[in-house]
Amino acid sequence: APINIQQTMVTNVNPNALAFWEVTNSAFDDNGQVSGKKLTPAQWKKLLEIGTQLEAGGRAMATSDAVIAASLGARLQDEGNPGAASAKDVQRYIDAKPAEFRHHALDMQKAGAYIVAAVKKRDAGKLGEVSGSLDSVCERCHAAFWYPELKK
Repeated sequence: APINIQQTMVTNVNPNALAFWEVTNSAFDDNGQVSGKKLTPAQWKKLLEIGTQLEAGGRAMATSDAVIAASLGARLQDEGNPGAASAKDVQRYIDAKPAEFRHHALDMQKAGAYIVAAVKKRDAGKLGEVSGSLDSVCERCHAAFWYPELKK
């Protein structure tokens, strides 16, 4: 079955990214670094789940035989706002550059895998690194496929 990007974003990527930042933001020390000492066992477990889900979501988007931006008739969150694309626009952008889209999806998969590896090693410093880079992973894909008109 084709992967529905809007559904994947709403049910996997966005809630897991927000949960990741919520957990890591709560563990910053006085020097602005994520501190493993501030993470509880439950938070480490949650971070492992988050990383696993982000990795799976990225992999699904990167390897699916077909990609659809959204279900027929669905509206994207910002659709109708200046510079925001419609679901049809996003589909057209993805169809025009499927390899680039898959590259961005692989970046999400790698970010999830990085989180998993950091959690397994209890490496809070690596979690801090991915905390900053995850936003860039999201933004690069959004700029290319959700808001490309803003780049012009």
